[in-house]
Amino acid sequence: GQMPQVGVKFGRWLDLTFMQLVLNPGAEPT
Repeated sequence: GQMPQVGVKFGRWLDLTFMQLVLNPGAEPT
């Protein structure tokens, strides 16, 4: 997910992006 303009750093707006990686060796890819 992404949260636009969550804060300011060095005079620029920053976006916050959440990335999740799930590791499950026993699962078959779908």
